[in-house]
Amino acid sequence: MNRIARTNESSPKRRGFRIATMVAAAVISGGIALPASSAMAAPATSTVASHVGYKSGDVRGGNAKSTGNGKAKGGKAQHNGNGNATGGAAENTGNGDAEGGGAKTSGNGKAKGGGAETTGNGNATGGGAEATGNGDAEGGGAKTTGNGDATGGGAKTTGNGNAQGGGAETTGNGDATGGGAETTGGGDATGGGAKTSGNGNAQGGGARSTGGGDATGGSAEANGNGDANGGDAVGE
Repeated sequence: MNRIARTNESSPKRRGFRIATMVAAAVISGGIALPASSAMAAPATSTVASHVGYKSGDVRGGNAKSTGNGKAKGGKAQHNGNGNATGGAAENTGNGDAEGGGAKTSGNGKAKGGGAETTGNGNATGGGAEATGNGDAEGGGAKTTGNGDATGGGAKTTGNGNAQGGGAETTGNGDATGGGAETTGGGDATGGGAKTSGNGNAQGGGARSTGGGDATGGSAEANGNGDANGGDAVGE
């Protein structure tokens, strides 16, 4: 889903958002959305795998880790029953990109996108999350400690569950963009927070609710020379 433009309040008022446990929004590629936190579990290998479940039990995509210049992409997770789905985390300690795996549930389970982190110059993108039943959806968080961009994963629910966009944090010169959140049932939508401690911009994720739930735009904080723009919130 597209991130809603900025309008909400900036860092001073909503600085309390927790980047460490942020969860954000932005629809993932491959048709699966993503949720997770930037404080994700450390990925294990550069080899990833998708996991699909149909009945009971939880499913989890494989983690991915790269220590060279290549990309790392966590595995996707999809559950067609009532279990939870969690996308795999991704970590890169070189110059490549890291992308957390997306997660999707079509029953009542929760969907959580995988987190992403880079310590080089590459981009980090949290996995998206989508729940088409009554479960919650949480986009994966993203963090970079180099010069790259960080983008939290988006979250979307079409049932009664809540949607929480993934948070984003950069400690270098790159931009940070919190993931968007959208609900079309009665659930609440909360855009992911964004924080930069270098010269980059911070953009909180937008939130949209068309069911009757609350919509809260993500917070934004910039401790360097960049701009801080809170995410817009729309209720219909």
